[in-house]
Amino acid sequence: NNILPETEEGWSEGHRRGKRISRSELAREIAIGRGAFMKERKHAPELAPFELSFLIDMSTSMKENNKIIETLKSIILMSEVLSHPELKVQVPFEIHGFKDNPVELKNLDEKYSGKNKLKLLKLLNIGGSDYNVDSVSLDKVATEFELKLRQRASKGMLVVESDGLPYKPNH
Repeated sequence: NNILPETEEGWSEGHRRGKRISRSELAREIAIGRGAFMKERKHAPELAPFELSFLIDMSTSMKENNKIIETLKSIILMSEVLSHPELKVQVPFEIHGFKDNPVELKNLDEKYSGKNKLKLLKLLNIGGSDYNVDSVSLDKVATEFELKLRQRASKGMLVVESDGLPYKPNH
């Protein structure tokens, strides 16, 4: 028994992916019933609400080798893509930076704007301690984000941007 589909009239081959219906034969395909699937209108299923939380390590170790600059570029790019006005499904997101304690830079309900981008760029000049407390900041942001997701009956993902290194000054 051959499990491959038989060739039918009106179908053309030689395409890189799959087969295509010949436009000149489409009317006949529908009329004889083989193209009935073309009359059905398929609707995409409703997507479950989904939200993102970004947590950015702002410790001194991230300033070495321009890691923080590359991280901020990626966060700004993601923010602009997620908030693009032509995006059919808007994805709410929040941004936190941390050294000792997390600082909210954009909340889930706030619309991303140039003001948020400016806050992110100002992070390059923030002073403070030479160490960071990753576990405390991660735990605090994750707990708050989980609570927000439960309240909103939503799913989400926490993205942590960190080098995972403690600051060790050169002696």
